Amino acid sequence: MGLRIGTPRSTLPKWRRSLPKRRPHLRGRNPRSPKGAQIMITREGEILRYKRFQIIGHWINVVSFLLLLGTGFLIYFAPFSPHASHFSRTLHRAGAVLLLFGPIFYYFGDRRDFLHLLKASFTYNKDDLIWLAKMPLYFFGKADNLPPQGDINAGQRVHHALTIIFYNFVAWSGLVLWFGGTTVPQDWFLISLMVHDVSMTVLTVLMVGHMYFSFVYGAMSGMIRGRISRTYAQIEHPLWVQELEKAGKVEAK
Repeated sequence: MGLRIGTPRSTLPKWRRSLPKRRPHLRGRNPRSPKGAQIMITREGEILRYKRFQIIGHWINVVSFLLLLGTGFLIYFAPFSPHASHFSRTLHRAGAVLLLFGPIFYYFGDRRDFLHLLKASFTYNKDDLIWLAKMPLYFFGKADNLPPQGDINAGQRVHHALTIIFYNFVAWSGLVLWFGGTTVPQDWFLISLMVHDVSMTVLTVLMVGHMYFSFVYGAMSGMIRGRISRTYAQIEHPLWVQELEKAGKVEAK
């Protein structure tokens, strides 16, 4: 038999009384925040980090990239080439279409956020350079003495910038390989093949690094549930948390 809302605490079982009072999820409007401000704490100790379309777009990129990586091994590496079937090549092209769709989906999902990410990825100040100089500390999970960062820290911006650059290399060289087999000079075709392979290798290294930092700093929840812990946010993005507090979107501490 369940307990009804409003049941006096004194009538609850002893084990239940020992638990802290449950707080309702903080969604919607905060009566203490400026009029119209959308609160971003979705449950105690967590901050809304990503919208649903961002999560979907992220996993579209993940699935398409892994599909391209797996089928690419079968197609382009000599030990695996004999096992590459027509189906593998078809899957590779399907992955390419899906990868090209990712940024388009993101752009139409939230053009302002898309342009913000694009600009931030190639914009750095003095504190960012200091942060990057101390990157070895961050690599080993020590982020205490790094310069405070905004919603996208310097390391993430470098990662995004390199991903954008080599994504374009992969995309354009891939289109040449796909449609230029009989129309592009052989030298250009071979150069495109080399650019395609090298760029995909760089993107693979970036993906491994991205996964490593996501696990070290416990950031996976952001791309699964859209929420991150406030502790993580204050370590990685203290300036962003301050902005949310000033805007009344999270409760100041």
